[in-house]
Amino acid sequence: MPPLKRSFIRFPTRVEFGAGMLAQLGGIARPFGKRAYVIFDPFFEGSQTAARALSFLHEAGVETIENYNTRPNPRAADMDEKAAECVQNGCDLVIALGGGSAIDIGKAVAMVATNGRSSWNYAALETHPYEEITEPPLPLIAVPTTSGTGSEATIYSVVTNPDLQRKCSIRSFLLYPAVALIDPELMTGIPQQLTAMTGIDTFAHAYESYTNIKSTYFSRMIALESMRLFAENIETCCFHGDNVEARGAMAYAALLGGMAIAHCPCTIGHVLGQCLSGWTDAPHGGSLATCTAPIIRWTLPEGLPQLAAVARVFDRALPEDDRAAAHALPDLLNRLFERILGGRVTMRTYGLTEAQQEPFSAFIYENYQGDMGNYVKVPTLNDIRFLVRQCCG
Repeated sequence: MPPLKRSFIRFPTRVEFGAGMLAQLGGIARPFGKRAYVIFDPFFEGSQTAARALSFLHEAGVETIENYNTRPNPRAADMDEKAAECVQNGCDLVIALGGGSAIDIGKAVAMVATNGRSSWNYAALETHPYEEITEPPLPLIAVPTTSGTGSEATIYSVVTNPDLQRKCSIRSFLLYPAVALIDPELMTGIPQQLTAMTGIDTFAHAYESYTNIKSTYFSRMIALESMRLFAENIETCCFHGDNVEARGAMAYAALLGGMAIAHCPCTIGHVLGQCLSGWTDAPHGGSLATCTAPIIRWTLPEGLPQLAAVARVFDRALPEDDRAAAHALPDLLNRLFERILGGRVTMRTYGLTEAQQEPFSAFIYENYQGDMGNYVKVPTLNDIRFLVRQCCG
């Protein structure tokens, strides 16, 4: 593809990046509002990090209403409840401090507070009509404490409806945070398993954006750099989590991965992964680990130049022949994922039964044609059945 056949760059988020940056939170927040609805991951309740963040805000004259009730795969009902609390308390600013779920909730709260209705009304379902966001959300300051979703740099808010077994995204350029405040020091205490899973999400964003037929020169450039930073730093972050330099590099990888999918979205890996989470509440990074290598193995020989370029990010000693390099990629990733996760995971690991494989495959094929159609190889229903069997091990 000619590098400038199609290209656009749209990134209005202000990024403040650096160790110790949390201390600037109050000064950054004050111009946006007087009362902040602050969403924390639950393990920050009673923590020194939360106390410091709130003190910085209070010292700057920003009042706060705090909520620590978040969970992975955030539910639409939870988002709506928090949006109502935000409005009832007269908040004019939203701050989300935590992983991707906390930031996704913050985006939905900021949006529902000004647009009304339920967050699920705005979920971009391919097979059903959905509401468009028409009013600008409240200003959002995203403070990520993991290096995974890149939600601080995306146009998405991932929302789950357990009644429908659906996990989808709200999508709008209006969902870009006003500010992404990224402090690698906040990430040094993240456990190995969570570091690994969020890191795999970072890689998947970059890989899927890079291999998307709608990719642009800009999206490919930042996706490849995101994968390079992931390859060089994820094991250090997992096994030497107090290394601030490595944590900073992974935080930057997540930021770039988020920017990449904001300009060229995810494809089949996130379709399978998000559907698994919708069906079994599997952790997002773990669900991606089950399907990434099987998808790449199935893709071959399509996409050889892209897959070879990705493989060489992980092993610079691979041969110049693209075919040989590309065929090495699935095993390279499998070995890496097993090292950082402490073993192999499959869809069975997260609760998908053999009896569910057929309806699960049909559900994916019927509901996600658009996202899957952007990949370098477009699957048939039989392909989906094959991939689900491979992902189940």
